[in-house]
Amino acid sequence: MLPILKKDLVFFDLEATGLHVIRDRIVQIALIKYFADVRAPEERCMLVNPGIPISEEAMAVHGITPDDVRNKPTFDQIAKEIFDFIGDADLPVTIPIDLIFPSSWKNSIAPVWIFRSIIVGSSMSSVSFTKWSPAH
Repeated sequence: MLPILKKDLVFFDLEATGLHVIRDRIVQIALIKYFADVRAPEERCMLVNPGIPISEEAMAVHGITPDDVRNKPTFDQIAKEIFDFIGDADLPVTIPIDLIFPSSWKNSIAPVWIFRSIIVGSSMSSVSFTKWSPAH
């Protein structure tokens, strides 16, 4: 039996050019949204042009090459689509690096959105963030 959700949940996973949260950039984001009203889940998976080289170590892990992302949109170009997909859903986070990487998005030239509510780890504690833009 599936648990009853009070709110939609979006799980996400990131692949990046490396592990340095300031220097490295996202090359892929995958999301799956489970709805409180029990309709079928929705998925998104997007390759992202990071605008910087992908380390050999990262390519060995995720298999995403410069050729794979060369003609893909930048994160700035897909940020609103991701934000709209997440909507008011909560985001359970199990892998800390995926929570840390959004902090580096503030270096983006486009306004950056930060999740409304993130559920962290098995304790299910919630962390709330507000919208952020380069003007702040």
